[in-house]
Amino acid sequence: CGRHHPVVPAANFGVSA
Repeated sequence: CGRHHPVVPAANFGVSA
């Protein structure tokens, strides 16, 4: 959940898989 993403996932935390 945004873990494998850069730093932006903070906003897509619930959207990033």
